[in-house]
Amino acid sequence: MKFRDKNKFVKDNMKKNKSRVFMTVLATAMACAFLMVLASVGFGLHKYIVQDITETRLVTEVEIHGKDDPDNQYLTDEDIRYFESIENVKTVTRYRSLDNYEAFYTFDEYKVPYVTTRVVHYPSELQSNFELEEGRMPEAANEVVIGYHFSHHLEKDGEFIENAEVNMLNKEIILTVPQMKDGEQVTKDFALKVVGIAKQPTKQWTQDNYVNISDETLKEIEKFTET
Repeated sequence: MKFRDKNKFVKDNMKKNKSRVFMTVLATAMACAFLMVLASVGFGLHKYIVQDITETRLVTEVEIHGKDDPDNQYLTDEDIRYFESIENVKTVTRYRSLDNYEAFYTFDEYKVPYVTTRVVHYPSELQSNFELEEGRMPEAANEVVIGYHFSHHLEKDGEFIENAEVNMLNKEIILTVPQMKDGEQVTKDFALKVVGIAKQPTKQWTQDNYVNISDETLKEIEKFTET
């Protein structure tokens, strides 16, 4: 059989079985489209997962707590500018802590001991993907953002309460700072308002039990403690 005869034979069969030809073409087109969609979803998901893992603070963050010099341990603004000048450094977050471990917080009938009180630099925090679970960023000197686990370690009437169900948003909390003066301990209260709650940390074992106060509040505390 010549090629011309084969071609005529195929055309005749296709004309006689139009429905079967149509269904075959349709099935082939659907299968190709499904494979293309499946491949696109797979490649897209792979790219998202890789990007999500490699660009989070869990992987890219480097923590520096000070200098290896007994006479000059603390980091300065000059050090921060140096770190910011390093190639491929996205941002340099920094904070200053209140070094008074007897300070504590209270609200309603609860007491919150062992909380880290600190001043953070919000522009750099936002650049490093700092997010809130609820609320907003502070706008006034007395407004604060608290860590996700702030209300997870409360005391009431001397009893420890684990994972207390307390909504802290827009609550007033009192920071009590003790200080020794003239041989006796005195305290001063600082009223603060919770306007934001930080997002749950990526590291499951991390306990974000902190309060981010303003620089103005820290200066008031330093004025009281004279330190």
